[in-house]
Order: sequence, then structure tokens, then C-alpha cells
Amino acid sequence: MKTVTIFKGKYPYKEIQIPKDEAREYFNKGRLFAVEGKYEQAIEAYSKALKIEPNYKQAQVNLRFAYWQMGKFKDIK
Repeated sequence: MKTVTIFKGKYPYKEIQIPKDEAREYFNKGRLFAVEGKYEQAIEAYSKALKIEPNYKQAQVNLRFAYWQMGKFKDIK
């Protein structure tokens, strides 16, 4: 994951984390599957994104949500 500092004027404002392109692609696929209600496929895509970038927070959140949507509460980590 790449860290980028955002500036407001000449002063640092905040740092953001940018995931690798491949992880972002899997994350976006997961989002599309989730919107279509294809949660099994969304879980698979989010899991692949997290194998590439284990600290990808939004992928972690969306993975938990997909498990929750399927009623797989015990699988939520």
C-alpha cells in the first residue's frame, strides 16, 4: 500500500493509503457483485483484494457486510 500526503496550502493536511492496482480491481469487482446481490462472488473478490493488501480497510468492511447479508454471522472476522 502506498501512503500519500495531502497538503492544504503548504501544510500537510492528512495522509491517505492507496492500495495496489490489482487489489483495487478485486475490490471494485466485489462492489459490483454486492450491488447485484451476488454475495458469494463478492466475498471471493474482497478476499482476493485482502490477500494482496491485508490492511485494505474498505475491503475488510465490505467483506464483513457481504457475510452479514448472507446471514453468515459466524464467518465475520
